[in-house]
Amino acid sequence: MFELKSKFSGRITHSGVMEFIADEGCAYLPYWMMQNLAICEGEKINFRYKNLEKGIFVKIQPQTYDFLDISNTKAVLESKLRNFTCLTKSDTLAIEYNEKIYWLNVVEVKPGNAISIVETDVNVDFIAPLNKETSKV
Repeated sequence: MFELKSKFSGRITHSGVMEFIADEGCAYLPYWMMQNLAICEGEKINFRYKNLEKGIFVKIQPQTYDFLDISNTKAVLESKLRNFTCLTKSDTLAIEYNEKIYWLNVVEVKPGNAISIVETDVNVDFIAPLNKETSKV
């Protein structure tokens, strides 16, 4: 795992690596991760190897109520979280389901402020969505 830190904003997130295909000195990040770091394309960020503890708990807050309209929300979330290697407190994740993108805030993780979710069972809790709008604020 790596800790990613914006040189400009000072914001921090964590990530694993899908593939090492970018040119030296470059990295490809998903747009939602760039938003978490408050960076634009071409901006410099620092990468640092980080050994994260296995997570035991995460509290998620959907940004909109329509996420709760998904049948078996918890199963969908557990399935989608398999695409992630780690979670960082205060990040916002983009989850695609049935051709719609849902934005989810990571409110709390245990232990610490960032956790590994690879090959571990994490207890997931939800809190009420931010608003009734159906698009990201």
